[in-house]
Amino acid sequence: MDDAFPKRITTWAQVQALKDEGRLTAAEVALIEGAKEGELAVIGTDVPITKTDAVLIRAPLIRYLALGGCEDCVVQAEGVQVAGAWVDGPINLNYATAKGRLLLIDCHIAHRIELLQCTLPALNLTGSTLPEALDAQDAQIAGGVFLREASVDGEVRLSGATIGGQLSCDGASFRNVGGHALNAQAAQIAEDVFLVKVIADGELSLSGATIGG
Repeated sequence: MDDAFPKRITTWAQVQALKDEGRLTAAEVALIEGAKEGELAVIGTDVPITKTDAVLIRAPLIRYLALGGCEDCVVQAEGVQVAGAWVDGPINLNYATAKGRLLLIDCHIAHRIELLQCTLPALNLTGSTLPEALDAQDAQIAGGVFLREASVDGEVRLSGATIGGQLSCDGASFRNVGGHALNAQAAQIAEDVFLVKVIADGELSLSGATIGG
């Protein structure tokens, strides 16, 4: 693992240099190829419990791909799709427009996902572990938000978000003692909200939300 990994990636030349120097993990190479082909990169079948090179994907690479890559690395419309990875570093897409959906299934997402006022086709974190939660305040999400069977510490912020599909949290576990565990106040949700078998240590708030389903 490489402590000198760039904090921001904006060009394919940066990615190619990392690859040539042997500083990309096998999981990161698989993610790149998956994004270019529009396919799910299956790194593992379960949430990883330790950070190793076999499962490690660093957040600056996810951000680069989520924004569409560049002329020399064109990301397909399906966006970033990965299963069973350890994601290291905060995923910061604040105020950005993602090219495709962000799909992180059965991943350990070690740091905060920041989607403040982000425009995103869909967000799927099914089965993932988020020890530093998620901030998607005022985000514009054209499709659904899926947190099914996710395990989250801290406040999931969807306040003011516009969600064009469903908000599905079935089987999720939320922990934010003394505060909001799920804050969807004033959210605009076009379809259904699912909270079946949710375990929450903290408040679930849909105050002022509009739910079309």
